[in-house]
Amino acid sequence: MGPMRRAAIGAGMGASIGILLVAWSEAATASGEGVLPLLVLTVVLAAFGFVVPLAVEGGRPFLLHQWVPIPPDEILLHATRWYAATGWTLNAAQPAALSFSRRTPPFLPLAVLLLVFGIVPGLLYLFLGSGTQTAAIVTDPLPDGTRLEIVVSSRDRGGQSSAVAFFNSLHQLVGPAIPTALGRG
Repeated sequence: MGPMRRAAIGAGMGASIGILLVAWSEAATASGEGVLPLLVLTVVLAAFGFVVPLAVEGGRPFLLHQWVPIPPDEILLHATRWYAATGWTLNAAQPAALSFSRRTPPFLPLAVLLLVFGIVPGLLYLFLGSGTQTAAIVTDPLPDGTRLEIVVSSRDRGGQSSAVAFFNSLHQLVGPAIPTALGRG
């Protein structure tokens, strides 16, 4: 399920809860109290229901696998340099695989929403709301090149684009002999 669909479902759930509160408050309306506070609560719940699912880390992983006419050791050396230059940290190195990670920033729309409803929740989220994204580069030597697999823990927050950018950077090693990844998955 995509992030926008999760957000729409969350917004619908928030609005549904608000509608139930409005229905429950008919007794308050009959006694002369207004429905405005409950309508405001409905809007707040719908807003949080829409924004929070977008901020949830860990969407679907992204997988790119392709044959390339480059020896595995050259790919792994290039990966070490490329990922280090783009802000990733090497976690583990094995003869045929590398694992990298990076911190992802907090989801800005959620931070703004939390700041609107209170400076303390917004600031806490800005300081504590970052996540971690991982990428693995796995090589399998073949007689005429390497079968390369790039797995990123999440498509969201630039995971897919970083995997595609790394794959496309392999052209530096061999020129246009390998196809370009379009970033669709």
